[in-house]
Amino acid sequence: LPLNLRFAQAEAPMEPSLQTASIKKEEQGEVLPAIPEAQDQVAVPAQPQPEKSHTPASPQLQPVPTDSITFSAQNMVEPSPADGTKESRQARIEPATPVAKKRPHISPGGPSKAGRSAAAVMRWLSGASASVKNWGVKLIGQTLPTEGESSVKLSNATMLTISILVPLLVVAVGASFYDRVGRTQEFNNYLVKAQQYSIQAEAQKSDPAAHLTNLQQAMHWLDMAGRYGSSAEYLALRSQVQSGLDSLNGILRLNFVPALDPALESGVVIRQMVATATDLYLLDDTSGKVLRYFYAGSVFQKDNSFDCGPNASPLGASIGKVVDIAALPSGNSLGATLMAVDGAGTIEYCTPSQAGMVNALIAPDAGWGKLQSITLSQGNLYVLDSAMNAVYTYGGNGTEFPDQPTLFFDEQVPQLGEANDIEVNGDELYILRSNGEMVECTYSPLKELKATECLDPAPYGDMRAGQEPQVVTFPEVKFIQMHMTPAPDSSLYVLDAAGKTIHHFSLQRNLQKVFLPSFENAAIAKLEPSAFAVSPGRLIFVALQHEVQFTQLP
Repeated sequence: LPLNLRFAQAEAPMEPSLQTASIKKEEQGEVLPAIPEAQDQVAVPAQPQPEKSHTPASPQLQPVPTDSITFSAQNMVEPSPADGTKESRQARIEPATPVAKKRPHISPGGPSKAGRSAAAVMRWLSGASASVKNWGVKLIGQTLPTEGESSVKLSNATMLTISILVPLLVVAVGASFYDRVGRTQEFNNYLVKAQQYSIQAEAQKSDPAAHLTNLQQAMHWLDMAGRYGSSAEYLALRSQVQSGLDSLNGILRLNFVPALDPALESGVVIRQMVATATDLYLLDDTSGKVLRYFYAGSVFQKDNSFDCGPNASPLGASIGKVVDIAALPSGNSLGATLMAVDGAGTIEYCTPSQAGMVNALIAPDAGWGKLQSITLSQGNLYVLDSAMNAVYTYGGNGTEFPDQPTLFFDEQVPQLGEANDIEVNGDELYILRSNGEMVECTYSPLKELKATECLDPAPYGDMRAGQEPQVVTFPEVKFIQMHMTPAPDSSLYVLDAAGKTIHHFSLQRNLQKVFLPSFENAAIAKLEPSAFAVSPGRLIFVALQHEVQFTQLP
């Protein structure tokens, strides 16, 4: 680059060696050190000629009356070869172009180690980070002292701090922008995909498999869109797709309302329920006692005088913590409405407004293990003892069971370790397992001709599509209770605590519908169901710990 050199006026000429060295450095492109400024005029000494055999007198250079002289590599001329001498290059003297009086000071030293580390970090940053940093540098330059003021230098630590904070600022600004703009764009993209699959589903109603697949895809993209927002259009489409899926899957959504007045205390945990035409009985697992509520208009009110469960009997007998309850046939000789049993086989006949009567079942020969469940059918009492892997039958008249029990099974005895409930319809015994399986056993009174047989596990059929039943399994359910309703709607209702649903089966184990409860209180919906019941008038009750809700079955 051409470099203008400014010399001060001097009395003595420059040393030849210095002049020659300056010319060579300038030709090689090196930066020459700054020369003090001249006050008025500059005198440039003549460049000495190389020595020859004779030494001519050195020419004298007169001062030039000008403010400044420019001396640059562009002004250097080569002697013509015709001169026949090996003279050095001569300097041409021209008036200098005006320059600023002062120039910014440029430090000759290189960056420190910390500065180089910071530069490496900055190169790694994204283009957005670099842009923000440049903006920050310009802002700092505007705030720093200008020419003529004292300069401010940023330390290496400060520069490193800036290099760290700037990317964080970029991330914060980008996150804020995405939150306002990006989420809306994602929501709209997913909603459009859901709409496309919904349109395809409507066009393929004649193909049930394709119709179901498209509805499932539409619901998938609606779920994705729901993570980024909501709108009236979104809610309407979701309701439409959900209705289509419910129709294909045989799901019926039921709106439940509170059933009790007053509500139960928070420490109560309902484990069993029995619903009659007028009463609702609740077994509290915490106290082991049974509570009675009677129907009063739109809700069920508590009977504070009802006494059923652990308590001293006027007759001297007592019952322990109740493990299961069963409704007694109306018009029985004892006038009782409910039977309660504890883990030792002691039973209590509970009557409203009266003290219950306590009795004890005759224990099996092997004794009791874990008395799990009881049910009444045609005057007989059936008891599930999962620990002893047995179901016992007590012959009787519905209230009295004077004889020793007999084992329901013959040679084939199913595994009952996971069994938690039983129901009996004539000679058919239904055993519910918590893993979702069901065992069905057919009792044979003629042992000489045929033994009692069991289907273990008994297959489920699926008739929700209204066609021939297809074999179906429920690997992800947690069946905890089962209730059978009498004719004309003889059915099996099974409570799934994991899915918070109630499965409706025919007596041939064909799935008819799945009832999905919906609750007004969102806090109640988060609780896990613990018990349920179905009344003869087709009222269905669900207990979620201490909350009891009910609705009318369609």
